Amino acid sequence: MLFPDSAKQAISQAFYDKEVAILEKQETYDAEGGLIKTGTTIRGSFLGNVKFVSYDEEQQEKGLVKDVDVVITCSTDTAVDVGDLLQYQGSKYVVGSRVITDSHMKLEGKIWQV
Repeated sequence: MLFPDSAKQAISQAFYDKEVAILEKQETYDAEGGLIKTGTTIRGSFLGNVKFVSYDEEQQEKGLVKDVDVVITCSTDTAVDVGDLLQYQGSKYVVGSRVITDSHMKLEGKIWQV
């Protein structure tokens, strides 16, 4: 059984209240051949639920070892892929995982190192 669209809309209205920007990820080379990464141009935005993640020692003892700083849940029709650059509250994150279920899409991201 598929999750009804009416239920998806109710979830969106109740939980997706944070605006996340999708940035244009650009890479160029300087005169010495060094890679320069930029990501300041906003390509679009979407609403989602943002959760900051911290895996402490107790969770690591249970085998929950992930290199994730943020988890964002959003609508399944949001145009975001692995490797995209997102910005929320001034911090930039690169999407490392994208999982789509019947009711939502879960994006896991790591702080982007410029």
